Amino acid sequence: MADQKQPGDNRSSDTLSEMAFQLFSDRSSRGVRVATEALAITCFRDAAAFMDVAKRVRSGEPLTAEPEGPQLSDASAPNLKPKHPLNMVSKRFGDPKLTEVRAIHNRLLKDPTLETLSEYDWGKAEVSTAREVFPAYVGSTN
Repeated sequence: MADQKQPGDNRSSDTLSEMAFQLFSDRSSRGVRVATEALAITCFRDAAAFMDVAKRVRSGEPLTAEPEGPQLSDASAPNLKPKHPLNMVSKRFGDPKLTEVRAIHNRLLKDPTLETLSEYDWGKAEVSTAREVFPAYVGSTN
């Protein structure tokens, strides 16, 4: 009977203590200049955070939430103008709300014969690029 675990006394607290102690030992041996109690608290927090993530992984829960709304491209074309279609959908040059991109996209949808946009200094190549790229960012019927 002495070996049986009580309801509040489980292996996870033992594992947490072992993990925190290991972190404490490793960090102490590296000469981290922090008050001992503060280091111990940090090690317990880090161990608890690790165990929480491990539990979520075991349960099949996704670790990151899917981003909501339109996402801008990580890539940009810095040698092209900031108002080039590729740059207008980039994180570096683009507007996260894609307001201007939506307006241009809708304009191109309404007029399939449009080949240039003088206000953006776009020729056939840029308009063609916008027709190909913008639907992925704003949808094909926005």
